[in-house]
Amino acid sequence: MKPGDLIRYSDDVNDRLGTHGVVIETDILVRDQETNPSRVSILWNTGEIEQVFEDEVEVISENR
Repeated sequence: MKPGDLIRYSDDVNDRLGTHGVVIETDILVRDQETNPSRVSILWNTGEIEQVFEDEVEVISENR
């Protein structure tokens, strides 16, 4: 997942701010030499920005 990718929330129960969004920033988390799911900042279609874990959203169109 990288900035510019179009995403949607991957769970059927959408408690997020929007239904579709664009990745604006990624942050890889490494703790105790283990890579955890990255956090990504999402600009939702509602105009709001939220940070979520990468495994909570799915890419529907990659930025090239």
